[in-house]
Amino acid sequence: MSTLRRFAIAFGTVIAAAAGQGAEAQEIPQPLLGNCCSCTGAIRDDTGLGLDTIRVATRVVPVSFMNPFDEGFTLELVSGAVPVFSASLAPGDMDENLFGRRWTWHDPGARSSGGFSRVLVQEMAGALGGFLIHVYAYGDLSAAADPSMTVRIAIGGDSFFDTSLWTERDNGFRHGFW
Repeated sequence: MSTLRRFAIAFGTVIAAAAGQGAEAQEIPQPLLGNCCSCTGAIRDDTGLGLDTIRVATRVVPVSFMNPFDEGFTLELVSGAVPVFSASLAPGDMDENLFGRRWTWHDPGARSSGGFSRVLVQEMAGALGGFLIHVYAYGDLSAAADPSMTVRIAIGGDSFFDTSLWTERDNGFRHGFW
């Protein structure tokens, strides 16, 4: 997307908000996509070593304008029908850089306290387009017993999901988003 088009969309969003109208978000959740480097999900059971690890790397293509800095970020993981993990960043929590094309979050204390350790959302150029998302988080993931997992990512009103069978491993689960 050209810089001029991004500015026009962002400017239109500001005008709509100033007029008392929210920026329009997509109405139907979109799928998590692959076809980028390491588009996988992993849950590692670190029993006895501390909190368990969840890693999600995927690509999303929103159907409306989105900005994680202004809209916030949420990741949820459900195993079968059991909620396993949920964490959110409020609007303004992420750092915005690379001329408004990359948003990051880093909390070195998350390994011991839980929650997001690192979050990266970066706009992708080229034929694939969309946004690359990498999340590393920690928590008690012992409820992840059913390999039928749903991952949901929300950025503001834009929601993305994947419901699939994850492959069980000796120390957790793994899944490829493609």
